[in-house]
Amino acid sequence: GWLMSDNDLYADPAKGVGLSLAEGGRLVRPVVGTQTNYIANQEMAVDGFHVLTLVVTPERFELYVDGNIERGFNKSYLLEVTQDSSSSPGEAAEAGASLMEIGRRATLGFVQPLFKGDLGDVVGF
Repeated sequence: GWLMSDNDLYADPAKGVGLSLAEGGRLVRPVVGTQTNYIANQEMAVDGFHVLTLVVTPERFELYVDGNIERGFNKSYLLEVTQDSSSSPGEAAEAGASLMEIGRRATLGFVQPLFKGDLGDVVGF
């Protein structure tokens, strides 16, 4: 399910940022606008506390899982490995027009799956 989201999928172009859980809730997939091509490198333990840090600038698109970028991803490194010199190393993130939702997607927020679990503090800046 969705951990948090202010995605505005009806904006043109789509805006906002979100974090969802894929693969049965064990892999983190960030969403920036319509960008959904990146996913964490390693699964998280199901019954554990985790800290997720998403860095999104035009120069950086990175996900840290428990402070470890190897468990998340680094778009710049992935572009280097695939020898893609035409793509940007970061993403252009804009705030969505929707309110920040916790535990569900902002656009069509009741579309399943909803997040089931406990969330600690959510900090955005």
